[in-house]
Amino acid sequence: MQDAFISPRERLHAAARDNDNNAMEPLLRESSSGGLRHVNHVWGTPLHVAVWCAHPLVVRLLLDAGADPLLEHDRGLTSDTALHLAAQRGNLEIMHMLWYRVDPELHANEPSSCLEQAAMYGQSLLVNWFLDAWDGWETATKERALRAAVGQWHFQVVDVLLRRVEYAEEVLYEMLDEACFFKFLLPGEIHSQYEEEDYRDQQRVIDRLVECGLDPDLLDSRVN
Repeated sequence: MQDAFISPRERLHAAARDNDNNAMEPLLRESSSGGLRHVNHVWGTPLHVAVWCAHPLVVRLLLDAGADPLLEHDRGLTSDTALHLAAQRGNLEIMHMLWYRVDPELHANEPSSCLEQAAMYGQSLLVNWFLDAWDGWETATKERALRAAVGQWHFQVVDVLLRRVEYAEEVLYEMLDEACFFKFLLPGEIHSQYEEEDYRDQQRVIDRLVECGLDPDLLDSRVN
C-alpha cells in the first residue's frame, strides 16, 4: 500500500493511509462527496484504507464528512464494505464507530454479513460483541456464522457461538460433518497449508460440537 495512491484524485487515500489528520481536514473541505466515494481498484475508498490501516481518528473524520460504511469495493470474486473489512480485521474500536452509523436492518442479515465475516476470520471477541450489540440476527445468519467458523477450524469462535446461540440438532450434525473435512478456502486463497496447530484446532472444534450431545456414530445417517 505504501507505493499506492500516486494520483491526485487519491490524496484522501494517501492521507488515510498515513494517518495524516493535518492533511485530511483541508482535503475533506476541498473534496466533493466523489472523493469520499472514489474507489482505488486494489484498496477501495479512503474509508476502506483507514480501516485496513487501523486508524480510528481518520475513520471518524471520514464518517463525519459523510463516508458510507456500506459502499462496496468490488474485488472481482468478492465485494467488501468497510463494515465487512472491519469485521475481518477485528478492530472493535473501529467497528463500534461504523456499526452505529448505519441501521443494522439495512445490512446485518444479508449474505456475507459482518457477523459471518468476523466468524470466518477468527475474530471471537468481535463475534461476541455483535451478539450483544443487536438482537435482530436471523437464524440463517447465525447458522452461516457457525458454518464459517467451523469451515476455518476457529475453535474460539465456534465456542462463543455454541455458548451464545441455540442451534437445531440437524444443523449441528451438518457442522460436525463439515469439521471433519478440509478447511474452506478464504477469498483469494488458492490452497490451504496446514501446520500441526491447525489439526489440533480441527480436533478441538470436533470435540466442542460433540459436547453438544452429538453422537459421531450417527453422523452418516443424520447428514446423508
